[in-house]
Amino acid sequence: MNRIIFSTLILAFLSACQNENTKDEAIDNSEIQKEIIFSKLYSNSQLASQSFSINNLRDTSLTTKSGTIVKIYANSFATTDSIENWTKVEIEIKEAFKSSDFVLGNLFTQSNSQNLQSGGMVFISAKANSKKLELREGSEIGFIIPTDSLDEKMMIYQGERDSSEFMNWDSPESILNSRLRTLERSYVSITYEYQRYFNTYDSKFSEWLWEVNRKIGDETIVEGVKVKVIDIAKDFVTLRETESGLFIPDVITNKGQNGFVEDFNTSYIFSVKKLGWANIDKLFDNPNSENVEMLAKIDNENDFDYVFTSLILPNEKMYIPGYQKQNNSFGFTHNDEEKLILPIGSKATIMATAYKGDKPYFNLKQFVIEKNMNFSFSLSETNAEDLRKTIEEKI
Repeated sequence: MNRIIFSTLILAFLSACQNENTKDEAIDNSEIQKEIIFSKLYSNSQLASQSFSINNLRDTSLTTKSGTIVKIYANSFATTDSIENWTKVEIEIKEAFKSSDFVLGNLFTQSNSQNLQSGGMVFISAKANSKKLELREGSEIGFIIPTDSLDEKMMIYQGERDSSEFMNWDSPESILNSRLRTLERSYVSITYEYQRYFNTYDSKFSEWLWEVNRKIGDETIVEGVKVKVIDIAKDFVTLRETESGLFIPDVITNKGQNGFVEDFNTSYIFSVKKLGWANIDKLFDNPNSENVEMLAKIDNENDFDYVFTSLILPNEKMYIPGYQKQNNSFGFTHNDEEKLILPIGSKATIMATAYKGDKPYFNLKQFVIEKNMNFSFSLSETNAEDLRKTIEEKI
């Protein structure tokens, strides 16, 4: 009798060990597949690089293919490595302005679990003699990024990837546009004459007075009163003495010259004090947003050790990671208890990617957000080139 019990215990122990080993193996395979997805399909390397060679001893303005102006000042870079007699610096810049860029670059729009709406992302790095450089203490790099619609609520977030290669945006700082407008008026005085009193605080008059390239002798009519500019004085010496850093005085001094910003309403203007990714973002805030119920399933998800899912809202410029819920459907919050809040009526896309063997599998589902949604789809074998083409065409 004791022998039977002992044998039964041994079998139970071996079975438990086997189950535990199988579980560990599944976890290992899942991590391997995850790593493959984020190395072969979605990573920084999937975004086009723009390379520039500059002299570290000189002020330099770079212009990217998208029209972004990057201002780098003399002696901005430093290194912890021993590099002898270096002045030539190789600059790499990557830009992500489209939703497809966010996907291919694995650039989620989230800040410490809060969803963000992006106005565009930019990456900059520097090397000398193939060795990585950093920004010197107290240095900054300025960015002027053209936009069709300036949103003053936007902030500049710095990007850091976590251990799972997901991007988190943190340490927000305000764009400089509003401050630049105020400073420009503080250090530039315009004197005008008029025939009789009028409302000098009239908004249209103020806009006219501070238009780009306003000149002595310019005239306008305000409330039937003729107004003429008779003097323009720019106290840029005091500006440079009182404003810390180089970029703000540079923008105001060179406004409208040599391809610099024409005005402060057509570009996002900011500076960074750290190399890497910077994101023009604001916290997600849409008045049409409501709690929604979404049941999203992948019919053949059991065929794969790991399925990467994500949610894209192209009009809101949002890219949100997914996870597998306890009921084996896929959600786009942080846990099963958290409510999914999305803008009703907006376009959206759910994307799913997996690997089996050395083959990628992929599919996406496009829809309009409703209060209750229920859908499923299967992943199909593809290749990296076709997957990229589908993302660029449909997202």
